[in-house]
Amino acid sequence: MGANNFRTAVFVAMILASSICTGQAYPHYETLAELEGSAATGPKLTAKVLSDVAQFCSSFDRTLEIFARNSVLMWNNRHAEYIKTSNHYWRRLESSAKNATDPEEREALELFLHDDYLRAVKSAYYITVQPIREAVSKYGASMALSKCRQYFEDVDRGMYDIKNRDLELASFLDYGIPRPPQSPKDR
Repeated sequence: MGANNFRTAVFVAMILASSICTGQAYPHYETLAELEGSAATGPKLTAKVLSDVAQFCSSFDRTLEIFARNSVLMWNNRHAEYIKTSNHYWRRLESSAKNATDPEEREALELFLHDDYLRAVKSAYYITVQPIREAVSKYGASMALSKCRQYFEDVDRGMYDIKNRDLELASFLDYGIPRPPQSPKDR
């Protein structure tokens, strides 16, 4: 797969993965590269956005800070194996970028790992906090408290869990880190 096609496939996967934390459900992957890209970014991106939203909401109330941080902690605990598998695929992408012999492929992967990923995090964060900001400007901080509390109650209920937002990715991540093929003498 050429560098531009690979970057496109992985970027599409990251956009699909960002749907996990913004309330959109059930993306579909056309290629294995999209699915692997989503595996590399989905859990990582969602954990980052949840943490950032918790920090944003914490500015409104100390009690909400404790509640939001606990929600993020519990989400991370529920997704510990997914995060471990995600880190494997992320490291694989980093290794592919480092070892790419084609300069275009290397550049595409490096752009994806740095610029595209950060852009997706910022976008998902913006989509999540913008309604809260609008509520603050229209109705005051008490509405922000309500919206933040509702968001993290939804997190606690599993509404942002990968298995509830993206069945295809959850199945892929349930498989875990791929095992290297065994040689005939190891069997």
